[in-house]
Amino acid sequence: MGGGGEKRTLRIVARHADWHNLVVTPLAEFRRKMEILDAHCEDLGRDPGTLGRSLNPSLLLRETDDEFDAYAADRAKKRDVSVEEYLALLESQGTIFGGPDRASEMLRSFVDAGCSYFELIVREADQEGALRRFAELVMPRFR
Repeated sequence: MGGGGEKRTLRIVARHADWHNLVVTPLAEFRRKMEILDAHCEDLGRDPGTLGRSLNPSLLLRETDDEFDAYAADRAKKRDVSVEEYLALLESQGTIFGGPDRASEMLRSFVDAGCSYFELIVREADQEGALRRFAELVMPRFR
């Protein structure tokens, strides 16, 4: 079941669902929602560990972190914002970004916060290339 309503939806998830899903959620918000979901589980006498948790983050991946940094600088310039503002925007949208090192670190943070399954949203024109990079450069780090 998907959704993030803290009073009703997450309580229904805690009571009835096998899996819970959030879409494009920043890490801090994901952590907060998982704490609320855990509290609902405990309130209902359910072991929070029996509930699967998934996330649909956007993916913006390059071959290396340096290559991503150049991409980010170009995107920031086109938007007339600083690189820091552009990266903050990506983070606020729940985007996993960078090269394999940075993207893996971001994914690991979500795993550490309780996420066990990712359904990636790729909004780039070369979706196949982005998914191939992910499969070859990031996925092996999680096996």
